[in-house]
Order: sequence, then C-alpha cells, then structure tokens
Amino acid sequence: MRFTTNVRLSNLCKGAPHVSPGTPRHNKAEIHVRTHARPLIGTTVKGAVAAGAALLVALGMAVPATAATSDPRVDTIYDSEPAKPLEHYASYSFGAHQIDELGDRVELAGEARVVQEITVGMNSWACETGAHQTDDCSTSEGATFDHDLTVHVYATDAAGTVGAELATVTQTFAIPYRPSADARCDGSIAGGDVGEWYSTADNNCYDGYSFPATFDLSALDVELPDDVIVSVSYAATGDAAALNVEVIGDVPSIGTDTETDEMYIDWKNLTPFQRDTGWEPYHGLRMTITAIPAADAVEVAPIVIGFDDETSSDLGIASRVDNGLMAASGCWYAEAPVTNYGTVGAEGYVFTRYAGYASVFPEGGYTASADFYLDTAADAGQFSWSHAVNGTDGNHQRDFIFHADSDGTGTWAVGTNNNASTSAPGYHSTYSVAPAVITESGWYTFQHSFYADGGVLWADLAVLGDDGVEVASWTLGGNADDVVPTIVGGNRYGWLVKNDFAGLAIDNVLLDSERPEVGCADTAALAALIEKAQGIDKDKFTPETLEKLAEVLARASEVLGTARTTQAAVDTAAAELSAAIDGLEPVEELAATGADVTVVTATALALAAAGALLVVRRRRV
Repeated sequence: MRFTTNVRLSNLCKGAPHVSPGTPRHNKAEIHVRTHARPLIGTTVKGAVAAGAALLVALGMAVPATAATSDPRVDTIYDSEPAKPLEHYASYSFGAHQIDELGDRVELAGEARVVQEITVGMNSWACETGAHQTDDCSTSEGATFDHDLTVHVYATDAAGTVGAELATVTQTFAIPYRPSADARCDGSIAGGDVGEWYSTADNNCYDGYSFPATFDLSALDVELPDDVIVSVSYAATGDAAALNVEVIGDVPSIGTDTETDEMYIDWKNLTPFQRDTGWEPYHGLRMTITAIPAADAVEVAPIVIGFDDETSSDLGIASRVDNGLMAASGCWYAEAPVTNYGTVGAEGYVFTRYAGYASVFPEGGYTASADFYLDTAADAGQFSWSHAVNGTDGNHQRDFIFHADSDGTGTWAVGTNNNASTSAPGYHSTYSVAPAVITESGWYTFQHSFYADGGVLWADLAVLGDDGVEVASWTLGGNADDVVPTIVGGNRYGWLVKNDFAGLAIDNVLLDSERPEVGCADTAALAALIEKAQGIDKDKFTPETLEKLAEVLARASEVLGTARTTQAAVDTAAAELSAAIDGLEPVEELAATGADVTVVTATALALAAAGALLVVRRRRV
C-alpha cells in the first residue's frame, strides 16, 4: 500500500479523473494522509440527517434503536461509532473513484438477528450553487436534494466470499448540501482551506458535511446469520457525484470488524463486488445495525392457578385435592408427590408454563408466587421451587430458586439461590445470605418480584405469612448477561425441581395476579341475613333487642369478611343472626304500659359499627 503526502485535495476529490483499467487499485490509500493531519477525501462534522429524521443530536451518529419498530426487544448488534464521537471522519468518494458499491464484512453481537435498521455514515460535498472545487460553495440553510441510496446484506463464508444477497432496501433520502464557504476559512486556521465551511462546534473548517442514512429493513422480516457483508450503493450522478461514504478505523464497540485490512468494493466496469485488501487504517463503514429476536413478541399474561377448577390441577403431576387441610384460598389445593428432576423425570413434573412463555419483559417488571403449607410435624427433607425467566429469543435465561428444608424436629429453614440439586436426597445448602427460620405451621407465600435496574435483571425473593406480612426477603440478580429488555424476556416456568415430602400442599400459583381472598364456605345465606338486618327500621323495635341484634350483626359481618372461614362458622353466624332478627320486640308491645321508649346512644353506636343506620329519637307512648 502506498500513502500520499502533500496532495492537494483537488487532485483526488475535486474533479478527479475516472479510474481506468491501468490505474492501480490502491488509490484508496491516498485517503489516509494529508499534510494537516486530516483524511484526504473528506473530514466531516455532524449535520443534517436522512429523510424524515430530525437534525443529528450532539455528536452521536446512531439513531434510536426503536425507530423502525415498537418492539422493546430491539437491540444494537453492530456499532462502529467511536466511544468518543469525533467532529469529523474520513469518507470515500464514489464519483471520484468511479465505484458503484462499498461494504464491509462484520460479525454481529448479541442474540437478536431479525434486522430492523442499518444506519450508515454519509457525507456530502455538494453545494446548492457553486462548488467545493471552485471555492465558491453557497447553500441556503437546510437545503437538500433527493437521491436514492441502497443498502445490501450478503451472506459470506470463512474465506470471505460474497454469497447470496439476504436483504436489500432502496430509500429516497433528503441529502443535505454542505454549508456555504466561510470567510474564516482562509488558510489561517490549522487544517482549514479557502472555500471550506466553518464549524462553530470545534472552530475548524471542513469540506464535507456528515449525516446518517438510516435504512428501514423491518418489513423484510429477514433473520441474519452471525457473519455478513453490509454495503451501500448509489448512482454518483448529479449532485450525488459529490456524495461520499464514511470509513473508519476504530474497533467497533458492538460486534466485530472481521478483517481490519479489507473492504468489499465494486469498481465501475472492472470487477464484480468482491473482497479487496490494503485498506488500513480505514477498514470499515461507520455503521450501526439493530435487530429483534426471531421469536414472536409475547407479553406476560396474568394467571391464577388456584385448583378450584375441577378440570385439572394445572400443575403437572400434582393432584388437586380437598383433603382435610383448609386451602390457602377457595376449597381446593394441590398435593405434590415426591419428585426430583434427576430421578423421576420420566413420570412427569410438578410444573407450569403459566399462560405461556413470554419473550417481552414488562416495563414495570412482574411478580410470580406460590403458596406452600409448611408443617412443623414434617420429616427431615427439602423441596425447591423455581421460577425461571425466559430470554427474548424464546430460550431459557435463568432460574431463581427457593429451597425449604425441614430438620424433622419442627423447624423449617428457607434460602434462595440460582441452582438446585437434581438427585436424591441432594440437599442444597449453599446460600450467600443466611436462610430464614420458620417454626409455626401454616400457609406461606413464596414470591418472586422481577425488575430492571441499571439495565440488567434483578429479583426480590420473599416469604410472606398467611396474613401477607413479610417473613424474610433476599435479592438476587445483577448478572451482566441478563440485559433488559434486549436479552431478558418475561416468564418461563414455575417448577418444583425437587420435593422430598409426599403430599406437599401447594395453592395459588400466580403470575402477575392478586392473591385470591375467596373462602371455601357458602356464604350466600349469611350475606342475605346481614343485608336484611341492616335494612330493619330501628324505630319499630325496643332498645334492648336492637342492642342484641347489633352485637350479633357485628360478629356475623366479621365471619363474612374472613376469607378462609369454615362452613361451620358461617352456619353458626347465620343461625345466631336469624334468631336475633326473630327476637326483635316491637315498640307497640310496650305502649300499653305507658313506659318511655328511648333508643340509647350506646345501641346506636353498636349498630352503626355493624353497618346499620340508626335514627335516635325519644318517643312518649
């Protein structure tokens, strides 16, 4: 490769002759060196953008990754924008070098592969009137010209051969003319020549004006391989004869420039589009590529698996039962057999996919939970309950697991981590935080709450008592691989990975839903009696019998408001309330005695507390 120093810009870019068959191909090397340390074929300043976009903000080239799609999983899979964006970049002229297409071979990062957008750095030397060659460029503010640009994506192999074209889009862009020549660019500014335009951003002078051309490929629904060749082509005619493609020598921040001394080029009338070497130090397009996963975007769907549906248990091989133990809610719960992933998988699993695997992480996160009955009379053993998070690609991402151990003497210890034993007895006892100790039998809720913080997944795991009060909590997550929302999707499964207890009671397996508060007892008759008592005309009955009714009504209302009440308690409350209503003594029965009938304040307060409306008055009878 040869480099040229002290070459006047006009020798190559301002009216350069066409490349002929006898011209050395490596004229491209001449873009690299200029006496005032600026790329020969064009240095650039951020400026106008392609069709329909706003002016480029600050120094960054890449447009927002969500521009072509509303899918929250969209991810940048290639980005050669420098970590510290520059005010100017080298660029390569299609018109001066008589080429039709220029591209680069890249290796894509991440997991998303359905291409959405490709943004390529372009730069314009065109003037609305005059020309950069004659140093009399004049452009009105915001002036543009329309021109078609095409992006191509090709397959390739290990040798870098140009393969089949996988995707291509042609769009009409509003190409910005470069700004007018500025009198401040008179040769006195380091790096500035007469006829260039002046940048207030860095107090320098430039010929070219940079803008991003963003191609929307989302409608093609094309899934790319990891290794591809991406190129740009256009007709270098009219004003576009002064349009360049930006090239860069920086290492990409996302993805890989496969070969740092090659580009792909189609020399007009000479060769097909093919690999070409000798491009150091400018060996790649300034470019970003975004994509979404191939898996469908599936949202987290709330579901309540409460086992009161008689058709199934909805938890794999767990059995739906009404076996003497009061359910956490409703009348039914499930009992899990002894099971272990490594020993009884052929028989099935205690397992749920909820309403289906989700590939989209909710903006505000989501919660999953399950109720387990911890019996202090249980033998020694362990069960492990996992909730797994799905990836945006539809594959498993990570498990978050509760381990509950009974010591066989009345004490349970509950800990958390991301792993489970897969062979019996296989106790898992390694935890970063000490387990919680539970010494009272009862229903306990094992709850997973997932959220994003710092762009990655976190999970708060908590054990709640039957009254909803937190017993203990742990925080897991922060893995750099669990990026939200581009890598981490929504829910995957709930799974009793192992269980040493025959008949382990489970209820209310929930996803993004409120825990049910419905009891098992039939309360219709009691509710009707309460409504009847509250509607009684208090002026017609004696204070003593009204006070008795108020006491019974208060107890009945408390029973009705208890979610996990028994049928016996409901029946007793109904019988007492019915008797209290029947026992009301009408005021007219005391009229013959000439007594004063006064509904006292204490009675009024009692009935009011029970939800009744009582009018207090004194009547002479």
